[in-house]
Amino acid sequence: MTPSSAIDKLSNEITYTKMTSRRKSILETSVDDFINNANLITSGYLYKKHDFGIKTAMIRRELNKLDKEGFLHQAHPSGGRIPTNKAYRFYVKRLQEDKSGNLDITERKREKIYKDLLSKRLDEFTKLMAEYIEAMSIVYNPHKEEFYSSGLRNIFESINTEKKEDFLSIVCDFEMLPNRLSKELDNITKRDLNIYIGGSPITESDLLSVISKKLDSEGDELMLLTVGPKRMNYRKSLCIFEFFDEELN
Repeated sequence: MTPSSAIDKLSNEITYTKMTSRRKSILETSVDDFINNANLITSGYLYKKHDFGIKTAMIRRELNKLDKEGFLHQAHPSGGRIPTNKAYRFYVKRLQEDKSGNLDITERKREKIYKDLLSKRLDEFTKLMAEYIEAMSIVYNPHKEEFYSSGLRNIFESINTEKKEDFLSIVCDFEMLPNRLSKELDNITKRDLNIYIGGSPITESDLLSVISKKLDSEGDELMLLTVGPKRMNYRKSLCIFEFFDEELN
């Protein structure tokens, strides 16, 4: 299985420097809105909800350019647009570059999640993680061959599809997860943080995103992963990964 969309491998594909600051703002806002509300991206909606300092016709022109550049997809000429994998990669890269965001998690819950990790109560840790990120949380200990997961329901509640084959593909992915993790471990531990959008070493469905990180917890090497739909809350996942990295180091 080939990892088709790691952020670090594809950043050069996206010509950020050629985009105007206004177009970047429109794209980032469009993806953020789609993640939070699942509303199709239209010039009229953006004009009503956000102030870009331009009229509807100019916003429409910018959306057309983003469409041609491969960031947005319009199924029908008269309909709204949705973000492409390229747009999600742009959005995640912007989140990684933005150091001003705070971890929006209560101190009590943060301490509880961290305490469960340190005490190796990995079943409770996984449940709390899934609850916080509103996606699927996975912890894998390759040496002890321990596998914990929670939050599959979160994915099916927010996945953007009605096709039976899409659901079957996701079910197949999760049935194969433990086996794929053990086989593909080298592919997801080469870098500190791996982000895959629309396919990964352990998932084949184009509807899913995976974030993975290797953690060293008191002598145990653990793989922490979050799996969700492409419109998952990347901000929460990135923040909690950053928190663990700071605490453990």
